[in-house]
Amino acid sequence: MIEDDFEARWETLLEKYDLQEHTWLQRLYELKEKWIIAYTRNTFSAGQNTTSRSEGMNSFFDSYVSSATGLKEFVENAQKALARQFVREKEEDYVTCTLKRPMKLYSALEYDGAKIYTKEMFRKFQDELVQASLYYVMKDIKSCEEGEKKGDLDTYYCCYRQELGSSSKLNYVAFNKEALTGMCMCRMVEHLGIPCRHILAVLNKKRIPQIPQSFIIRRWTMHANRVDGFLPYELKIGESHDMTSTDRFNSMTMLTMSFCHSSIASQERYDYAVEVMNREIPILERMSVDGVPSHESKENPHDESGDNYKEPILDPIVSQTKGRKKVIRFKSPTEVLGKKKAPRKCKKCNMQGHDKRNCPDLVGPKNSQYE
Repeated sequence: MIEDDFEARWETLLEKYDLQEHTWLQRLYELKEKWIIAYTRNTFSAGQNTTSRSEGMNSFFDSYVSSATGLKEFVENAQKALARQFVREKEEDYVTCTLKRPMKLYSALEYDGAKIYTKEMFRKFQDELVQASLYYVMKDIKSCEEGEKKGDLDTYYCCYRQELGSSSKLNYVAFNKEALTGMCMCRMVEHLGIPCRHILAVLNKKRIPQIPQSFIIRRWTMHANRVDGFLPYELKIGESHDMTSTDRFNSMTMLTMSFCHSSIASQERYDYAVEVMNREIPILERMSVDGVPSHESKENPHDESGDNYKEPILDPIVSQTKGRKKVIRFKSPTEVLGKKKAPRKCKKCNMQGHDKRNCPDLVGPKNSQYE
């Protein structure tokens, strides 16, 4: 939907229900640039609506945290969620780079898109390419003549789809064959980042076998995470004054990430990066910190590492018994007196001082032959 379509439908709605004097609708109409998609398609939003990203993140974290989750559990579960997301991203990268794309049209543009886009974005591009094969393209003579008068180098085309029983909607595309740039009235390139069916229909008509770079956004490509050229992040030394330790850490994180991505592009880069780190890290460790000499720069005659370590090493303490040692609980005097054991009684004669085994009633007098 474009601006003219919205204006026509809005006027039809107001006339049908007699809402020309409705105050709330008038205020809503004044904010049309903020909520009508016909006015927001010039801004890139990856095809997301106003609340789709928030709802997607909420549904992702709902399986890990809830309103009853404590602070400790929240931190642990959030780390698990991010780790799972990282693993899923690596799995999708593997699928994107290794598995072969199924083709529908077997055209040059389709093969080129399979080499460029990720799995999900290629599916959307393929759908647009299939729809583009159903469109007719003809040159808009009137717009071309007006453009030539203004010195415009673009060629204007009219794309339409033949439908039975209904009039087809016309879509206008401005395309420059020399610079391989163009713009469609649907603004799908600006809003989503992939060429629309109307631009693809023009490319098919002009027999262009590859997708022009002006219609490709790096974030949708297979190698969006790779860095094969210059580092995308650079910090000048003069900009690092009055930075906190957190700011320095964040800045160095960005620099090292760019350094790592650039070093893995080839074996030669990797070997050189390892050589630089092995050479520069010891120098960095010997530098002073706020005027205080580093421990690495001090001469330490009593080196406690390697063969110079003279401290005797004793045997570990051997446990007397297996398992956990029994802990004797401290008892108060009242508890000790209250649980004093009663004297032992004999079960035969019920007398104290002996038990059944040596009861005098059972032993009897001694035999005289043994005297």
